[in-house]
Amino acid sequence: MVWSRILQPRKSKLSGGTQRRRFERHPTEAVRCDVGDVLDLSGSGVRLQTATKPPIEVGQIARITLKFSGKVARLQVQARWIKRAGLKRHEIGLKFINTTPKTRAVIDSVARYGFYCDDKIEGEATPRGASKPRVRATLNLPDYYKTLDIPRAASAEVIRKAYHRLAQVYHPDHNDSEEAPDRFMEVKQAYDVLIDAEKREAYDGLLKTS
Repeated sequence: MVWSRILQPRKSKLSGGTQRRRFERHPTEAVRCDVGDVLDLSGSGVRLQTATKPPIEVGQIARITLKFSGKVARLQVQARWIKRAGLKRHEIGLKFINTTPKTRAVIDSVARYGFYCDDKIEGEATPRGASKPRVRATLNLPDYYKTLDIPRAASAEVIRKAYHRLAQVYHPDHNDSEEAPDRFMEVKQAYDVLIDAEKREAYDGLLKTS
């Protein structure tokens, strides 16, 4: 991604001048996400609310694709926390990882205004009464079925057998190769989602819309 100029993010500070957070969280109605409602967005991450259990595990790395102003930004994210927000609703905190300062500043601009601005804005970014441009966010998750080497119509018993078979292969207690811990974690994350009926339903819904 190339932009000519980047807006400088506002910095909030604690008393004594210590920086509290580099990018301010911006509640936004301009961003729509396929996995749930976007509660707020900043240059460092995004907070989502889902109507069901989210099809992602804490610590898992995934990708979010943002489409705005004719541009596409593909960002790596990590699920830092997941908590219940109601009877079935859950909130997810996703942190952007491996992003450049330029990219983080662009996302901060999109979070604030609903689009990227390459000119310094004086006053309101959007004329009063005008609607903000829509930003589309898509959460791209790994193919859990491929990870476990099972068909999408697999039963819970097939999922369990596939997990136990692969866990025996990749568990660090049985495999001392460098890639074994990461591979075992991928297998476990796939199992944790597919064995839970509610998480699996949410995941399958994402597959249909992708």
